[in-house]
Amino acid sequence: MGTFLTFAGKEFTEIMRTKRLLVLFIVFMIFAFTGPMLARYLMEFIGLLMPAEEMAVMMDMMGEIGGETTFHDSYALYYEFVTQMGIFATMLMFMGIVLDEKRRGTASLMMMKGVKHSTFVLAKFAVVAIAMFVVVVASSLVVHFYTYILFEEVVPFADMLFGSLAFWLFVLFFASISIFFSTVAKTIVMSAVSSIVTFFVFYIIGLISGLNDYLPSVMYPRAVELTLGHQSDLLIWNILITIAAITVLLGSSIHILKKKEL
Repeated sequence: MGTFLTFAGKEFTEIMRTKRLLVLFIVFMIFAFTGPMLARYLMEFIGLLMPAEEMAVMMDMMGEIGGETTFHDSYALYYEFVTQMGIFATMLMFMGIVLDEKRRGTASLMMMKGVKHSTFVLAKFAVVAIAMFVVVVASSLVVHFYTYILFEEVVPFADMLFGSLAFWLFVLFFASISIFFSTVAKTIVMSAVSSIVTFFVFYIIGLISGLNDYLPSVMYPRAVELTLGHQSDLLIWNILITIAAITVLLGSSIHILKKKEL
């Protein structure tokens, strides 16, 4: 346990030194402000650019398909943005988390000092999990309070928190993919390409109705549903499947690290 905490502390220092946490915090915060702002002011902004007659037609069409934007759209837009750019940024930030250690020779040095392969991988994942918990929850709180400022209405605090935790699990799944490919790949380019391709594969699968219901990537819509006060009958299964997928990815990373020469 002492070795695990020592190595985790070293990893946390590395994340802070390389500004990875700061970059992700900024990215998520940008969308935490952008989502509510667009939900509140987008139509007014379009109205400034569009002739009054055309704007009236658009408003009539919106009335037919669901009316004006509400505070619910504030949360939905935030999750829409961070599901794409936020996850993309997360994978890029951690795509070299193992590979960098192997290239510098610090990985083999750690093993020679008695650090287990499992400790090496799991300590990294634990630090990533804690860091992303801070980023996700903090940005969700900003969305919540900024939504109240703009709309004077918000979802219940508990719903917002449960939604952010579901999204955190979604983030951890893709972070574990980055850790896996960082372990497998021989170059940073290979790790990046593999991670990005996997991201788009899950994104495309998510567009196929029904197929996505039993994949870890479904945790994004589940997060939105929880935030807006809804809960799918498949939620527990989705959580268990996502945790199982993360476990398999981390277990595979440990196994491959043992077999490969550092």
